[in-house]
Amino acid sequence: MRVPCGGRKVIRLVLIGAAVLTFTNLGAVYLFDVDEAVFAQASKEMLLSGDWINPTYNGINRYDKPVLIYWLMILSYKVFGVNEFAARFPSAFSGLLLLFVLYRFARKHVSEDAANFGAMCLALSPYFFVYSRAAVTDMTLTLFITLSLVSFYSGSRLSNAIGLHAFAALAFLTKGLIGVLFPFTIAIIYILLSRQWQRISIVFNPFGIMVFLLIATPWYIAQYQRNGMEFIEQFFFKHHFKRYTDVISGHSGPLYYYFLAIVIGLLPWSGLLPTALSKAWQQRDGVLGLALLWLFFVIAFFSLSTTKLPNYILPSVPAAVLLLSAVHEKTRARGFKLGIAGLSLLFAALLLVVIAQDLTGRYGFTDTHWLYWIILINLCTLVLMLLPEMYFNRYLMPYGLALLMFLLLLIVALKGLPMVGERLQGTLYRFSVYAKENLRADERVFIYKINQPSIVFYSDRRVVRAGSYEEAEALVKNTPLRLAITKVRHQSELIQLGFRLKEAGRDYGLFER
Repeated sequence: MRVPCGGRKVIRLVLIGAAVLTFTNLGAVYLFDVDEAVFAQASKEMLLSGDWINPTYNGINRYDKPVLIYWLMILSYKVFGVNEFAARFPSAFSGLLLLFVLYRFARKHVSEDAANFGAMCLALSPYFFVYSRAAVTDMTLTLFITLSLVSFYSGSRLSNAIGLHAFAALAFLTKGLIGVLFPFTIAIIYILLSRQWQRISIVFNPFGIMVFLLIATPWYIAQYQRNGMEFIEQFFFKHHFKRYTDVISGHSGPLYYYFLAIVIGLLPWSGLLPTALSKAWQQRDGVLGLALLWLFFVIAFFSLSTTKLPNYILPSVPAAVLLLSAVHEKTRARGFKLGIAGLSLLFAALLLVVIAQDLTGRYGFTDTHWLYWIILINLCTLVLMLLPEMYFNRYLMPYGLALLMFLLLLIVALKGLPMVGERLQGTLYRFSVYAKENLRADERVFIYKINQPSIVFYSDRRVVRAGSYEEAEALVKNTPLRLAITKVRHQSELIQLGFRLKEAGRDYGLFER
């Protein structure tokens, strides 16, 4: 039986709900180390220096990512000020725009019911919730790759060729080579498999290629002129090829890592993925064929990478959502209902164990009453999934599950994220503010055996770092350092170097001399 999720009112509610989840407490949570804080600080340094070509962090050239994300953050800083909200706004805006783009695409090529259901799946998923609120490149990259492939599929006019190449160029300026690799490789493989040879003119369109070069290459040329082979070696070899072939910062994982990531990142809707994959495999053409290829190409590419992080496959999420949208009528399937019911029961039981054992207090979490509301929501989900068929009307399953998921994520945004932010970053924030208020502008903060970019952002001071006692001893002898921050467990080493403990937090200590 078909479950109608149609009507323009639905997408309006989905967009409003997504905006509420995205912007609730967006600026009220401290920037998380490492990635959020380093992007925010590099953008701040570009803004203060007026140099829009060369990103720096702590005064040193930063070659990790191309320049577009920094430009977007700088523009946001100019509008909202230099703060957490402004740093995260580009991702928030990109996420909402991605949601609308996917809805329009699915509505045109699948159906309005499917488009509405797909929009719900995306907006009410952990992947969207996390990365639309994070001051990193991934949501913006995903938007541009999606726009590029949508342009490719939507027709064979010159405008489609320009869209494919222009958005790929913006993706290239956002995160480097994968911004080119993904849209063009997926498009070419799709042409070969579907034998739609007329689409070749979109990929190899001379005017489109010229647009790509005009958008993408000026910054790369300017960087090479400024920094020469150092830029090539650091940006391409270290942060592209070496990151793919070597383990960076201990971020490794098994071959099936990303299959688990996509399932967890799209809960609870990923319970429909087996059905969606089966349907797409049977058809293997049209928009489902493209989505199937898109999903597996991105996952396979990063599964072969040595360094693994869950955000890497965010560009595959729109493809998964398109597949889910095509099986929207299956939300009443017994397997899907039982799977969600089991997850809800497990999650509620785990939270009860956490509260019962007072682990929250042990780890510094005090206000945990909101966890009971999450347990209640999960129990309501359990009841909804186990209701006999006779109690269902045609809207209860998809919309009931969406409402419960919205409430759960809203509570996390209101209570969970601020609590986690305080636990992980609160002490560092207060120590950094102390440094800002007590050090001269030319003095540096000494950080010992840690790498926390949030200290640079919140202190408005450069930092000098030592990774070993010998290195710290040499620095202290030759540099006038008055204030240091390190893990509490290293305090005896700093005391030997002449510092005294001023304040100790749960994990970090503030030292003066």
